[in-house]
Amino acid sequence: MKKNYLLLSGLILGIFTQSDAQWTKVKPQGGALAVHNNKLFSTTPASGVEMSTDGTTWTSKSNGLVGAGNQTKTIASTGSYLFLGTPYLNPNGGVYRSPDDGNTWEYTDTVNLKSTATGYAKSFFHLNNVTYCIHGGKVYRSTDNGTTWATSYAGLPSNGTTYKIALSGSTLVAGTNLGVYKSSDNGMNWTKENSVTAIAYISMTENKGRLLSFSAHPSKALIYSDDDGASWTTLDTLNLPNLKGNGVYQKIINGAGDTLYASISGEGVFYTTDNGLTWTDVTGTLTGNDLTYLSDIAYFDGSVYIATLSGTYKMGGSTPTNPCTGVTISPTVSITHESATNAGDGACSLTTTGGATPYTYTWSNSATTQNISNLTSGTYVVTVTDANSCTGTASAIVSIANGINEKSEADFISLFPNPSNQETVTIQSSKGTIVSYELRTLTGALIEDKIVANETTNITLNKSGVFLLHIKHNDGTESIKKVIRY
Repeated sequence: MKKNYLLLSGLILGIFTQSDAQWTKVKPQGGALAVHNNKLFSTTPASGVEMSTDGTTWTSKSNGLVGAGNQTKTIASTGSYLFLGTPYLNPNGGVYRSPDDGNTWEYTDTVNLKSTATGYAKSFFHLNNVTYCIHGGKVYRSTDNGTTWATSYAGLPSNGTTYKIALSGSTLVAGTNLGVYKSSDNGMNWTKENSVTAIAYISMTENKGRLLSFSAHPSKALIYSDDDGASWTTLDTLNLPNLKGNGVYQKIINGAGDTLYASISGEGVFYTTDNGLTWTDVTGTLTGNDLTYLSDIAYFDGSVYIATLSGTYKMGGSTPTNPCTGVTISPTVSITHESATNAGDGACSLTTTGGATPYTYTWSNSATTQNISNLTSGTYVVTVTDANSCTGTASAIVSIANGINEKSEADFISLFPNPSNQETVTIQSSKGTIVSYELRTLTGALIEDKIVANETTNITLNKSGVFLLHIKHNDGTESIKKVIRY
């Protein structure tokens, strides 16, 4: 039986360490937060709105906020404007906007968006020259930067409350207290996504094609969709019991690079670098009322800011670290092929370098040992996890020993062009009929499994990369070829 060797570099993943984050007060008042034109804005009880260019020193930006004072509740950056939502103030409760970084404010539509004590503008969103406002739990849209507003909730539940709008692909997605709704016509009409539990979805954000949403469900706090809201998956947050929905103040935002941050009143502050799969608690020194009344979060100039009952805080102290940064887990698989069809005497022996020992192993056939044996022909994928939860993967194709050798691959199978800069590559066998082939990635993921029954066929490579082509011949032998598209 012949042995082949396959070496693949590791894919770096990780579950990150708990941080002893410290929080420093940068402003004695807490309020809503927004980043606009590289400036940090905060609503305040004292003067309505303040602005900072460094996160530490603050300047009042309240010109035009007549009587707004301690009732500025919501602030958001939408396109070239800042928008502000205030509750009922006789007669000035409603929506304000600023075209000049808060230097001046003007009162917008006084009819549709007139506030009450609890029904006021709580969220804004801007897309394709349309500004959306969630006011009193209903959706309004403006095509003139907020000068006039019209209702935009056809299809949304008349007895429901809308909390947040986000964009996923070309689809608008709205989180409500009765589930998730989608719009493909810029918010004119909405349809319910029936695959989602009818509970309150408070906050949403999109990152690298994944839409994440916070819910008020205690055990289903986070759900995500990778297909523009067509289907949803619940994320397991049991490893962080405080990362749960409470239906009060909870928000998820984008940070730098792949980092997302989340804040939940009464629970804490968290971050993820793998699109929500694992989270780290960075609540740190936040306690008491500052934790109970944690009301907003923003990412500005490389730092995280939060608003609480007693003030606005900036995260400092030790920085959360990823122990997998710069670490490569490299598994090497030594393959022993089957001596004959269905002999079941194939084997994979594994050696690993990189990372921190001890390692644990998970094979695609559910084995958890370093080496596996008694194998029939097929593809086997192993994930190696080190002591810091960094991982690397490798795959191995076990074949029939008398049907795969370097001579048979070179002499009997032709691939052209290979390497290729085009989608279509032709397979031609001088040995006879090709029964079938499997096209896989280097990590073993199946791309295509096709029955051929011909001496010539074509494969389609939809993207660049290196792929493995596993070919079965009509005489029972098999060949493996490497295919490259650049």
